[in-house]
Amino acid sequence: MFDKKIIQQTRTKYVPYEKSVTVTEKRAPTDESVKLLNEFQDKSLENLIKTVKISNNVVDGVLFLFQIQAACFQRKFVFIFKINGVEYKIEDNYDIDNVLHFSNSRNVDNTVNKIISKLSEKIVVHLFQSNLDFWKEAISTR
Repeated sequence: MFDKKIIQQTRTKYVPYEKSVTVTEKRAPTDESVKLLNEFQDKSLENLIKTVKISNNVVDGVLFLFQIQAACFQRKFVFIFKINGVEYKIEDNYDIDNVLHFSNSRNVDNTVNKIISKLSEKIVVHLFQSNLDFWKEAISTR
């Protein structure tokens, strides 16, 4: 039983490997680094805005105020104005709170604020509508 010899050959293969290991540590951003990033972004945006040159825009206009009827609390305003050579006309009605107390500065301030609010709303609508192509292009490229 022990007469037979079985020779078993093993093949050992040596694979080269790198003895030094490089570890890259990746950490989540800290509050300080986020703050620094935000500062860089704000500064770069500020610098970008400073490079844009805008020409002077001029608004010339006249405001007319009319009383619709003698005993009525309703007034009409007509504002004709030009912005950069383009003429606009805005007409609207407004109610004053109390004609008898119109000399009260609070009522005058309220009326002026109502007129300013209506005018500014209508001016913005006019300006945006006159430049719809610009706004459509600007929004679609984002």
